[in-house]
Amino acid sequence: MVDRRHYFGYFRNMSGILAIARIAALMGDPARLNMLLAMKYDDAVSAGELADIAGIARSTAREHLIKLVDSGLVEERPVGRWRYYSLADTEIAELLEGFEVFAAKIAGTEPAPPAADAVPLHARCCGDHLSSQLGTRIADHFAAAGLVARSDDDIELTATGEALLERLGVRPHELRCRPRRFLYLCPDWTRTSFHIGGAVGAALLRAFVSRDWMRVDRKARMARLTSLGLDALRREFGLELRQSG
Repeated sequence: MVDRRHYFGYFRNMSGILAIARIAALMGDPARLNMLLAMKYDDAVSAGELADIAGIARSTAREHLIKLVDSGLVEERPVGRWRYYSLADTEIAELLEGFEVFAAKIAGTEPAPPAADAVPLHARCCGDHLSSQLGTRIADHFAAAGLVARSDDDIELTATGEALLERLGVRPHELRCRPRRFLYLCPDWTRTSFHIGGAVGAALLRAFVSRDWMRVDRKARMARLTSLGLDALRREFGLELRQSG
């Protein structure tokens, strides 16, 4: 039986109730919720991208972001003249995940794709390899297509994967001779998804850039798909993407 004295004692502690109510109010706004979900699916998103995802003006997005940063739910990171936003803690991603699961249960339907899928896909660079949405989707394709084999926390390139890299001008045997770690799964921000790291990840990004499939701004840690890259990633990796702005 529930000890009601404990419950009413907590209820009298209004600071706890108000903190929960404040978080619920912040997440209860559709624009802010779309922004938070976009950050859940990506490691860092610009204010402009978040405005597009939420379907609001840049100035309105900025007002929402100030509230989210002040609340401690979101972190703001300046990179050069750009500012990127990400969830302040993995527990926030878990909270959002719980909301999505429970909402789907109540509605009796699968949740709709996040609003982030309705805007051009972008990519970040984690050091010298791809991360965020594009990086994790390529990693997912490598696993689904049998280009890599996973066992526990280890990952190995298969013969099919080596053939693909050779076709892209990457020489796996040369990469293996280098002192750098050959291949590993690098965790994205939420730690629930991974992208390809190591010498293979770096070589893939170099191959994309050399073919003008992608253009990288190293200072901003951002990569942009070209029209050539859009077609090539559809052909080589089966990825249906939109060109980034």
